Amino acid sequence: MRGLFDIAPYAVSEFARGYAVFKGPFRLTDAFDCEGDAYGHAHAFLDEDEAQAEADAAEQAEIEAEETRRIEAEIQAEAAVILAEIARAA
Repeated sequence: MRGLFDIAPYAVSEFARGYAVFKGPFRLTDAFDCEGDAYGHAHAFLDEDEAQAEADAAEQAEIEAEETRRIEAEIQAEAAVILAEIARAA
């Protein structure tokens, strides 16, 4: 579990008459009356980022697994051809 102030790459700062959440130079949301609410929203952004990163990693793992299966099938097909040629030559 991350700490309340552990929100990098997001930041909370005073903005107008309240608080806002920033990512780099970009203001993502504002109009929070309470600094704690702004931090809570920053944590929600982080949760979304982490969920997206997990989904991306799972998708990449599936792509790599499919590529591995394809390569293994090609190797088995080539091996079958070679074994058939050996059997005919014998």
